[in-house]
Amino acid sequence: MEGNELIDKLPLSKTWLEDIVDVLMNRSNGEGEIEAIILALSKTDRDIGAEAASTVTRTINNYCRNSGDTEKKAKHEIFERVGPGRYKLLN
Repeated sequence: MEGNELIDKLPLSKTWLEDIVDVLMNRSNGEGEIEAIILALSKTDRDIGAEAASTVTRTINNYCRNSGDTEKKAKHEIFERVGPGRYKLLN
């Protein structure tokens, strides 16, 4: 079996980042609260686990231009914080 054929058969899943972007792309203005994102993810095959809020928030903050974490600057800015617990996709 070729290497690519094996990879194609593996049950690989998307990253948290990809899933969060997908959720926000399907929302009005590309924006939503953490709890709404978690609710949308819970309706997919994503295993959100017991710490979903922390995981989603941390993932967003890693790519957020204004997360409030002055120690860390996002290498790739994908999100903008528009309010407490509310984020928006950048264009």
